[in-house]
Amino acid sequence: MSKKYALIIGNNQHNDSAWPDLKTPEIDAKSVAEVLQDRQIGGFDQVDIALNASVREMRIAIGKLFNPHHHKPDDILLLYFSGHGELDSNDDLYFVGRETQHEMVYATGLEAIYITRLMDNARSQRQVIILDSCYSGAFGKGGTESAVPTKAIFEGNGEGRYILASSEALQRSWESDATLDEVDHSFFTHFLVEGLRTGAADRDNDGWVHVGELYDHIRDGMTKGSRRQTPIQHALNLDGDLIIARSPVSPFERASEQLTNVIVQAENAAARGDYQRAEALLNSVIQADETNEFLKDTAQVMLNALQVERTRARAYEQVKLLLKKRAIRAAPTAWQSFTKKYPGYDPENLAKRLAPAAKRAKITPAVRKNEDGLLPAPFAWIEIPGKNYSIAKYPLTNAQFAPFIKAGGYKNKKWWTAAGWQMREKEKWREPRYWTDAKWNGPEHPVVGVSWYEAVAYCLWLSEKTSQEIMLPTEDLWQYAAQGDDRREYPWGNEWDCKRCNNSVSPCDSNATTPVRQYEGKNKGDSPFGVVDMAGNVWEWCLTEYESKRNNLDGTNVRVLRGGSWLNGYTGNFRVSARNRYTPDFRLNDGGFRLALSL
Repeated sequence: MSKKYALIIGNNQHNDSAWPDLKTPEIDAKSVAEVLQDRQIGGFDQVDIALNASVREMRIAIGKLFNPHHHKPDDILLLYFSGHGELDSNDDLYFVGRETQHEMVYATGLEAIYITRLMDNARSQRQVIILDSCYSGAFGKGGTESAVPTKAIFEGNGEGRYILASSEALQRSWESDATLDEVDHSFFTHFLVEGLRTGAADRDNDGWVHVGELYDHIRDGMTKGSRRQTPIQHALNLDGDLIIARSPVSPFERASEQLTNVIVQAENAAARGDYQRAEALLNSVIQADETNEFLKDTAQVMLNALQVERTRARAYEQVKLLLKKRAIRAAPTAWQSFTKKYPGYDPENLAKRLAPAAKRAKITPAVRKNEDGLLPAPFAWIEIPGKNYSIAKYPLTNAQFAPFIKAGGYKNKKWWTAAGWQMREKEKWREPRYWTDAKWNGPEHPVVGVSWYEAVAYCLWLSEKTSQEIMLPTEDLWQYAAQGDDRREYPWGNEWDCKRCNNSVSPCDSNATTPVRQYEGKNKGDSPFGVVDMAGNVWEWCLTEYESKRNNLDGTNVRVLRGGSWLNGYTGNFRVSARNRYTPDFRLNDGGFRLALSL
């Protein structure tokens, strides 16, 4: 049975003060020796350690390690050196012992060629040399770098040799890197010991640490922490990779730890909303070669839940988009479907934002007292949620205005304001301006050619007849009935569409009013509450004064009209925020009104 022998040298104390102090070789040597001696890791049969050794002590110890009479061809011989290395004027490498003189390294140092010759004469064909040295003489002869490849120094004529060094071409090593102040070992040896002690160097999870795997672990660790130093490896005439230690962690445990880490990464990715990354990580666990069925099942359950969560998040974003687009009907409908499928999920409290939009107006077919048929169809009151008033679903029609005329509305002063009666008397009004014109007097067409005074007189008359408080809507109430809570541009949404109302915007050029039900429907021009013709057909008188915005029945001040009409060819007139104004005596062929009812 083959055996394993190691010699560990760590020199950081020197008689000649010209040698720069080194911080870690003694600690490095002890740690390497400990991990190689550990029966669960290195399992070396013999590990000799020499600390702050003289050149003579190093020479004897190295000679003993490679003595051909003390080992067999399949035995493993390992030499580890941590300390100063130096080149002489001929670029020959020397290792510095306790008594080596800085100015006479060629005479007082241990020449590397001595080690090479011993290795050439050794019987073992599995030799490992690990060098963690600062080769201070490798730089700057005459301003240029002089570099001797480590491989060339130790190649010799032997077979089965593996060289692992902390830096290539004898470059200045770890001692010049400030990062070393943060660790107990040199940069190189820190990762060497850590890789063996934790099993992290077992890259293929087969339970064994090959020298090549150990190098890969050291290299990855060093390149992440330092840009000044790159370790090197050379395999000389080796038949396959050389096993240097066993992993203290079983392959199953190692694989389980790695899979667990991947699952944690997937969970973190999902938490930050990176579902694509999370799903990819979980799939890698499910498809792994390792046989930890528990973790694979866990990953599968997480993946299933994640896919549901991802679908839920996408649906939630769709509801948010509908809200952003001010889709007053679609957003509540989508939210209702969402909450039914995903109850209790509302991280951004959309329910509160959707509450006003989700309200439904209450529709009442006619006034409470309508014994005399004062408001023939089409007529309905729409109760606006939370506002203590209802508004007529349609503009007032000719058929609905006719009872006022028949009842003597133009003859009885009691229904008129003082200014209104004065104007009626002056202008001899007996009916709306276009009352007898067939172009304007269709029974279901909105009444036009009525002044603000006439509209108010009608409201006061109807209030008495029905025992209800009926008046023109204030400007604010009119706009809310047209717009709702979502600040939309038009009663139906934010995009202009001439097919949703009666207007003269090309190509929908109109030349007269239309029946009040012609543009009724949620896919036409209805407001969020189902109020019809809030854009187009006729401008509608409001109770409000234009300048002061007072709501009263007194005086002759200019009054507000809203909604745009069949005559308008500019889209801005149909915005729910657009204001128009006329003196209260003005009678237009594109002006009418609708009713409001206080609750």
